[in-house]
Amino acid sequence: MKLSYLSLILVLSCACGQPGQEKYPDIADAARTSFGVASDDTALVKIFDWAVSNSNRYVGEDSDPVGPWYEAALPNRQAFCMRDVSHQCIGEELNGHGRQNANMMGKFVENISESKDYCTYWEIDRNNLPASADYVSDQDFWYNLNANFDVMNACYRLYLWTGNKVYINDPRFEEFFRLSANEYIDRWQLQADKIMERPGVMHEDDARVDPKFKTFRGLPSYEESVRGLTVTGDLIATIYRGLKSYAQIQRLGGNEEAARHYESKAEEYARLYNAGWWNEETQNYYAYKLENENLKEGGCNVFPLWFGIVDKLERINRLLTILSEKETNVESMS
Repeated sequence: MKLSYLSLILVLSCACGQPGQEKYPDIADAARTSFGVASDDTALVKIFDWAVSNSNRYVGEDSDPVGPWYEAALPNRQAFCMRDVSHQCIGEELNGHGRQNANMMGKFVENISESKDYCTYWEIDRNNLPASADYVSDQDFWYNLNANFDVMNACYRLYLWTGNKVYINDPRFEEFFRLSANEYIDRWQLQADKIMERPGVMHEDDARVDPKFKTFRGLPSYEESVRGLTVTGDLIATIYRGLKSYAQIQRLGGNEEAARHYESKAEEYARLYNAGWWNEETQNYYAYKLENENLKEGGCNVFPLWFGIVDKLERINRLLTILSEKETNVESMS
């Protein structure tokens, strides 16, 4: 169990490592923190110490306009994005950055709006502004549709770790969860019975001349290099886990009827994925549905594993085998 928690802090190497630098240098005793690991495996200790030290170096100033924060984005942006924070937050919590987590999640949830089709800001910088690398206006910005559900799941996990009821009771969070589980799903045609027929690009403003993020305002995946996607296995898995987490949040609030409703909605995605996306011939799940209607394998299906949508042990073991044999990108590693 401890090693699985450790893996979450080690992911900081994905976001913070720079090409060409020594990967895991020795950390002087004076640079160590009270958060550590003891092991006869010296390489493990060195990697752990490096990850903790790197994490601490990327914490911003409380006096910055955005408030307490840490860098969780591509280098040199002085910013944090929804995907990276959602995936790194437990490691950061363990490393003493709980104030930062609560503030950053609060920034994400409070900026959801109908003008952005119930998206929020994908990436926020230290000046408390949507990062210019990803945002021009509410009609022209980068966004991966997985993100709302990833944040929902991360907030639930942070509540379980910390007991901080802000993550489940604060009106900003409650509104974000409600809109994401309803209006957001409807606006982007993500309903379980409609998602397979959705177009790849939606809500483009045809009046805009040469928008910077044309076709990227609502990517249906965390896979950013494959074009022509309409729906993906990682998106279905993220929706499933977000709704399962929301059901648990409802249950914690004593809303059993709502909890059953969102659990039932989540299971619709699980049935869709496990029945329709499994390729019996290759013993693997398809990864993408393309605009030409074809289902296609690709990547290593790490998100369906991470979000727990796979329903058979033998399929889990098969995906783990594939994962161990394939190189993957930094988003999947995180």
